[in-house]
Amino acid sequence: MVSKKFISSALLVLIFSSVAFCQTDTSELFITRTLSHDTIYFEGADAYGSYNTRSTVTLHGYASNGTLFFGQKYDIIFVTDNGGSMGGRQAGDRDWTDTCSRIQAAYNACANFIDSFGNPGMRIGHMYFSAVVGTSCLLGSDLNLVKARIDTFVNGSAMVNGTVYNGTALYTGIHNAVRYVAANYRKSEGAIPIVIALTDGDDNASGEWGTVHCYSGYGYCWPALQPNLGPVEIAAVDSVIRVIDSVRNAGVNLKVYTINLGLQDVNNYLHNIAAAGNGQWAYSNSGADLSPIFQSFWADIVDVIAKKINSSTPMVVDVLGPDIHFVPGSYGANTAAGYIVPANFSVTNVGGYQVLNFSIDTVKLGQFFEIHYDISAARTTLSGGPTERKRVNNAASDDAINYSKMQYINMVGQTILTPIGRAYIYVRSLNDGIFISTSPSAFTDPGQIIHLSYNLADTAKYGPVIFYPLLLQRGTGITQYAQIAATWNFSPISGWVANPPGGITNSISSFQFLGLSIAGNNALAGQRTLSISYNDGSATFRDSIIFNAMYIAVDESVTVAGITRQAAPQITSTSQFLTTYTIMGNYNQLATLPCSFYSTGSTNFLNFWAIDAQWSASGFSTYDFTSILSGSSNSKAILLSNAQLPARTNTPVNDTGIITITYTPSAPAGQVKTGSFNLIIRDTTDYDTADVIVINQYADYINQVNKDILYNRPGLVVSPSAQDTVKLVGLIFDINVSGPHFVGNAEVPFNATQLTWYVNGVIRSSTGGADPVLQLTNEPGEKDTVVAVYNSIRDTMIVSWGLGVHRYLHIETAPAILNTNTPILDIEAITLPVNMQSDTLYAVIRDDFGYAVANDPIERWSFTDIAAYTYLTVPLYDVSTNECVIIKTSTPSGLWPTYLLVATLNAQPIAGVNASTQYDTVAITLPPYSFITNTIYADSSNDFQSLYETGIYNTKGTQYRQEPIQSNDTIVLGALRDTVVLRVKQASNLNPGHDAYSLSVQWIASDYSWCEETAFSQSATIALKPINYVANVICLIARFDTSGLGIAPLLDTVFFKIDSGNIAIENPPWNALPAMFLLSDPTPNPFNPTATLNYAVPTQAPVFLTIFNVRGEIVFRLVGRMHEPGYYQAIWDGKDALGRGVQSGLYVCRMEAGSVVQQRKMIMVK
Repeated sequence: MVSKKFISSALLVLIFSSVAFCQTDTSELFITRTLSHDTIYFEGADAYGSYNTRSTVTLHGYASNGTLFFGQKYDIIFVTDNGGSMGGRQAGDRDWTDTCSRIQAAYNACANFIDSFGNPGMRIGHMYFSAVVGTSCLLGSDLNLVKARIDTFVNGSAMVNGTVYNGTALYTGIHNAVRYVAANYRKSEGAIPIVIALTDGDDNASGEWGTVHCYSGYGYCWPALQPNLGPVEIAAVDSVIRVIDSVRNAGVNLKVYTINLGLQDVNNYLHNIAAAGNGQWAYSNSGADLSPIFQSFWADIVDVIAKKINSSTPMVVDVLGPDIHFVPGSYGANTAAGYIVPANFSVTNVGGYQVLNFSIDTVKLGQFFEIHYDISAARTTLSGGPTERKRVNNAASDDAINYSKMQYINMVGQTILTPIGRAYIYVRSLNDGIFISTSPSAFTDPGQIIHLSYNLADTAKYGPVIFYPLLLQRGTGITQYAQIAATWNFSPISGWVANPPGGITNSISSFQFLGLSIAGNNALAGQRTLSISYNDGSATFRDSIIFNAMYIAVDESVTVAGITRQAAPQITSTSQFLTTYTIMGNYNQLATLPCSFYSTGSTNFLNFWAIDAQWSASGFSTYDFTSILSGSSNSKAILLSNAQLPARTNTPVNDTGIITITYTPSAPAGQVKTGSFNLIIRDTTDYDTADVIVINQYADYINQVNKDILYNRPGLVVSPSAQDTVKLVGLIFDINVSGPHFVGNAEVPFNATQLTWYVNGVIRSSTGGADPVLQLTNEPGEKDTVVAVYNSIRDTMIVSWGLGVHRYLHIETAPAILNTNTPILDIEAITLPVNMQSDTLYAVIRDDFGYAVANDPIERWSFTDIAAYTYLTVPLYDVSTNECVIIKTSTPSGLWPTYLLVATLNAQPIAGVNASTQYDTVAITLPPYSFITNTIYADSSNDFQSLYETGIYNTKGTQYRQEPIQSNDTIVLGALRDTVVLRVKQASNLNPGHDAYSLSVQWIASDYSWCEETAFSQSATIALKPINYVANVICLIARFDTSGLGIAPLLDTVFFKIDSGNIAIENPPWNALPAMFLLSDPTPNPFNPTATLNYAVPTQAPVFLTIFNVRGEIVFRLVGRMHEPGYYQAIWDGKDALGRGVQSGLYVCRMEAGSVVQQRKMIMVK
């Protein structure tokens, strides 16, 4: 409600000059949005039925009710005619009465105008003429604003019959009102001056013409009034227009409005006055229709309340939300009276949104606009349920740039940006049916009708199968099947075997399993339906599968043919049909043992018939069943003596093959049935055969009468004493059903094939006469691996030699382990650098072969040179002990003094042992410096001139001589083939660039399974002699102890790999030594994972076998050592020098033996 100020009855000058109102309201445009449907289906749903996919958006724009203009100030003068002719009278009648008619209506209209349109920015004054008449009618007591009545002082008066009459000076009143408002309006505040005149148009006092036109009939005349507007009425009108023009020409935005309340003969005068004042003219006969006239005037006064910012900026912008789309051709606007139609409408795409632009030039008071258009919505995901809430348009909080808004300039020049709030709409997806599927994730159609054929013989079976109810859902451009819980029903025919039993009744589940089994007569034929239903709240969907049981009458016939050991009446199941049958016995039993077989058919009614079938045999290599198994018959008796039983030899008569029957029934034609089984013939005759070879000591063989018991040798290891000679013999045993049976030694009576002996992988010859033996001589402290090979059988024995008969004293760096010869840590010299204060030595007694033996403590430790005691001391050196702690008391200042420490052992008689006074010495060197490096060198430099030593090669075939082995390199050793020597050298802090010394170190290996040792002796050198193949790369560390220095030990490391080596071929195809170097083709070829290479060496020579890839790069050194004449075999495991498996492809094996070079291609296939 607009607050209002009361205007006291005072001079109009006081009103205009002293009364000022503050603007308290802010007027603006509002827009409301309505949707014809708050829920629609997704775009494209109408392709599947009558689904509404549109909603009509209506935007209704209007001004606020708080005020009807935007802050503009107005100064208004109402000029009202209070003359006699405005009294009560009828149209065209100049007489009037005291009743209030048009005068009252005029006053009331002024009051209503003020009440309806007045506001704090408006000042209103009231001027009237012929006030005497006007005073007879009050304005009313219910007005909220007191109307000031100010006489124009232009009224003429005359006495008629004793009564004073005031004339009506219409044009003078308008003239003076214009002059007054132009002089007193609030120019500095930007107010607009306005004059509104209400009159019946009867002016008889505005000029000199009024004094000469006396209406004698009424008996009164009016004197001339001032200003004199002219001698005639038109002159008065012109005077008013001239003053209006002068005011407007002076830059005053004056507006003049006129209302004719009666006399139509002055319409043109009043119309011209309004036109000159840039206002409006109106006619009203009774004054009852003044309210709409004032409404029209006010709309023209206030005029524009909003206007566009510029030509390119639409007043209303509606930004549609995500997935909301404008329907082309759906735009429209309300064109009724009072509604504005946008000048332009366009649709653009900005930031991924559709933007609707409505261009409106201006909005005036009382005007509205109403815009409507259709939208549709895309449903692009079905995961949010059957409906998805989407915003129709963007608010400012959704997108700070692209949002719905109104933007315009108000009446005071302000740019207004008003966001339009968001609206929402619900978008439905479309459920388009429910379907039974055999897959839960994708629709898999099991078929609408499932036919099940059965009869008395054949059972119709279905499942069990798991079914799933899938609801077909659709969105915009998407279709998906969703597993839901549906209502299941299935009622089987009585006699059907259903799983679940009894069927399914109103079971609500997201899956259901069903299995059927139908067999019997035609009473079980018929159809039953598996059905599902689902209601989504708006519709019920159904699907079903029909199971159709059909009785198919058939004749009884053979469906499966087979061979049995009993006649058909005794057969009850096809499990009695033979698949394998064995005839077993000795030679005589096989010749006389009869076997009967029957051809049997299983029918479709599960009966078993004897059938006449064609018999045949295949796959036999010894027996011939052609004459026995011929012709058509329902049974066959097989006697092996009739199947060309071979003559008896010393070899078992075994055989295997397939017996087959072929049955061709007369009806139904063409349905040939076959059956077969594997027949195994096993000869159990106790023939004398060489089944097992067992190595025994020759003495046991000679002395044992019952040689069968020699089969169970009491152990695999023989431990002779050091002075013994061992004789071994290979005994042949025949394994019969009664157990092992001794046949003879390897050459009697089986002298057709010679026995081959291997000792540690090397072929050895047997000696002797009728009973050839292998004789081994004493190999102190060693173990010999003995292998006897006869044809494809072999045996192995380990010979471990005992202790020697002598005792020797050794000074070592660690306590010994009794009865072992490893590690032997014997040393000849030790070094105590400048910062090493002590060391510990041990006296160990060993036999001829290095085995540590028990003995009493030694006699004493002593230095040979008394000068040694200047620098060294041995605590309690005069007391016998096997442990000696050497303590350095001082360090020489100059040269390298070396002193000899002696350990002495008393001679004692030991039974069976040659013992005498023993001693050992160690040289103790006292250098005046310390050591800083410890490096492993190759010590093999004589190119195979030693009897035991072979060269040192890395994985690429490069040989090391007396030079350091690179830290990142790997050397290769062949098992039972290579022996190499390594040495360590140390450099001192005085000579750091040279490895000047070779002192004892501790050798430590990461793995000892490749050699006989479990640890290595402390020494400056080490001999590596692998006897076993290991797959891993071995790490060997040389550790120079510097613990006495208080620093970490000096270390160096070498890596080496043990390959499988090469061995002499056990049974070469040649009896004599080879005549030439020869490398055979690899077998198999292609290969995976290993390939075998046989090669021949006619003379002693170094032989190298190297694997190359197709780029000529060395992959692996397979063989590289000195060879004796013979046949050899090497195996490559398909790995490179680092133990990595090679890729598939072509490789070349190259043999180099002196000047002979041969190559063979080989292919790895993975």
